[in-house]
Amino acid sequence: MMTPGYFLLIAFLFLTLILVTWYKRKLNHQEGKANSKIRVLEKAFLDNKTKLFVIEYEGSKHFIVSNSASVSVSQKIEN
Repeated sequence: MMTPGYFLLIAFLFLTLILVTWYKRKLNHQEGKANSKIRVLEKAFLDNKTKLFVIEYEGSKHFIVSNSASVSVSQKIEN
């Protein structure tokens, strides 16, 4: 039979495991953003299935248009 002390210990260990897992995912997600060569600057919906993105890749800006059938990438955008 489990005493209240064992129940509290198991609950504490379970909560600690959840918090450590959450923190590691958050930390990895932030590191990925800092090291990424691609940044999404703007996102707009042209219609229900078509999206327009303005991205920055290694310092140059590009348009990307995507829909359910294809993805189109523009040449470098001049400022």
